[in-house]
Amino acid sequence: MRKSLPSNHPSLATAYNNIGLVLHEKGEYDKALENYERA
Repeated sequence: MRKSLPSNHPSLATAYNNIGLVLHEKGEYDKALENYERA
């Protein structure tokens, strides 16, 4: 996905936030935080 969209594309923020939500629900808080910060 990162290769097909420019780094400032708004869809990337949404995708990283959603990944963070899933990781948070799984209890993987450090990985979730990394994705929230990318968003």
